[in-house]
Amino acid sequence: MTSDWTEVEIIHLPNIPDVGLGFGIVGGTSSGVVVKTILPGSVADKVCS
Repeated sequence: MTSDWTEVEIIHLPNIPDVGLGFGIVGGTSSGVVVKTILPGSVADKVCS
């Protein structure tokens, strides 16, 4: 993973009780955090489609 990211996008996901948000992240403090996967049909998928 590189640290040369050029685009930041902020989205708001509703926090539905007992349901995950439906995405996986990679990275950390030195490289930043990047969304790696979005599960089909999840909250993240529905909001970002």
